[in-house]
Amino acid sequence: MDKLDKAGEKPGLGRYKCKTCGEIVVLNDDSHSLPNCPKCGNETYQRVINQ
Repeated sequence: MDKLDKAGEKPGLGRYKCKTCGEIVVLNDDSHSLPNCPKCGNETYQRVINQ
């Protein structure tokens, strides 16, 4: 099973897809933490690889 990242965590640079609605959140700095999804408010994401 793939690792899920949650709002408030600092998982590092990359693109993260909301597990509920599919909205993409981009983190451009290692010090940034994932927000709640700006579209649906969900807290769970999966890192997007090579997309």
